[in-house]
Amino acid sequence: MIEEHPTDSRQISAGPAETPTRPRRQHSLAARFGLGMAIGIGVIVIAVFIASFFLDGILRPRIEAQMNSKLKGYHVTLGHAHLQLLTLRLTLRRLVVVQNAHPRPPVADFPLMRFRIRWKGTVFAAIGGECGHVEPENSHRPGSIHD
Repeated sequence: MIEEHPTDSRQISAGPAETPTRPRRQHSLAARFGLGMAIGIGVIVIAVFIASFFLDGILRPRIEAQMNSKLKGYHVTLGHAHLQLLTLRLTLRRLVVVQNAHPRPPVADFPLMRFRIRWKGTVFAAIGGECGHVEPENSHRPGSIHD
């Protein structure tokens, strides 16, 4: 039995207690726009990163052909070329320079070469870059300038 006190206005009920609902927070238009932009930029960065690996098969023969077209009496073979579009870095692996008249041993054998274009230079129209390579394996030939 439920008794009601004149000083207490609360009533006890046998049904389930109602939980207070919090008002749903409304996200501002700017916050939703910012989140959408962040997701969009993230998707673009991942797509560009993945796309750079699909260029490898096209890039190596073109670089090798351009090098060979400019060399007289020498021939270049290139094992692998990779252009990383996010960092603007070109990596060449197993670059071998051979003299046509005396193909053995090669004139130079570069296991690894890296070229990088500086981002700041592309923005301010002052192109600059860096080139690095692992020490080449040079051949010493009799009668060359090293004798």
